[in-house]
Amino acid sequence: MNSSPKNTKIILFSTMVIIFLILAYIFKEISLLFFGSYVIAASISPFVDFLSRKMPRGVAITIVYVLGTAIGMLIAIPLLAIISKETTQFINNIPHYFTILQNIIDQIENTFPFLSIDINIILGSFQDIAPKLINKSLDFTQKIFEIITIALSVAVIVLYMLLDKPIIKIGLLSLFPNNIREKAYTMGKSISKKIGGYVIGQVLTMVATGIITALGLLIFKIKYAFLLGLIAGLLDIIPIAGPIIAFTLGVLVALPNGIGAILAVCFVYAFAQWATNQFVRPVLFGKLLDLHPIIIILALLVSAQILGVMGAILSPAIAAAIYVIFQEFYLKVINKNE
Repeated sequence: MNSSPKNTKIILFSTMVIIFLILAYIFKEISLLFFGSYVIAASISPFVDFLSRKMPRGVAITIVYVLGTAIGMLIAIPLLAIISKETTQFINNIPHYFTILQNIIDQIENTFPFLSIDINIILGSFQDIAPKLINKSLDFTQKIFEIITIALSVAVIVLYMLLDKPIIKIGLLSLFPNNIREKAYTMGKSISKKIGGYVIGQVLTMVATGIITALGLLIFKIKYAFLLGLIAGLLDIIPIAGPIIAFTLGVLVALPNGIGAILAVCFVYAFAQWATNQFVRPVLFGKLLDLHPIIIILALLVSAQILGVMGAILSPAIAAAIYVIFQEFYLKVINKNE
């Protein structure tokens, strides 16, 4: 008879978990917003906790926010001063790059007639795409406001997650049955640690990719090296597609300088990806996330399929959270005697 209340609690808890997962998927945009905020909060939380031992938590959070903003501005302002000039020059020269690309296509047609490329078909495709691009550009202002709104929302959510961390922890633990609250607390700490590691690892990987790309392009005297390095670093957060887009821009810039410059760009981008994938990414993600690369790749493919680009970006953090839950509620249970 004593097992009946226990079974009832298990059924209620399981039902609540299923309902929560269904609602999270239905409102996946909101879920990703809160999960992304949690990821950022998890990376900042250790610094806030450290400062909170010596001062009120609100003051500690204010210091972290102010220092973070100040450091970001110190890095961004000189960088933007250089990159803004390169960006203006690059945009002005885009028609010139496409003219060179047209000439290259014409030369290929003259040299290899069997590889003839019907430019009219390509232009026709662009004509079909152009109205769609114009319609999208009309929504540009709206998108900017949406991005600003999302950024402000994330900042506020992260602030409350950090400020009310003890209260939120007590509230979340109250949702679990008494017999697994201690396990849930341990699991939450492990997830936060791994996800915080993901943010640190991702930021450092992006910085490494940007620096290696910019330095390599400078060595080979490729134009807009700082701008292309920044783009390569920022786009590195988008798996597979990001590096391809960055590489395409690099080749486009190298076109006027001939085959030597194009080969140099190919080498720089290939080396940047090789170096980060061989040395930076495995060390950071392997140590901080403690996940095998196969798990991260699987999470990337599944998250991108179900949740889109944001899911792909957050896939390592999602994988870390799921892995900890799987480990605590399944692996440790079946291997308890061992």
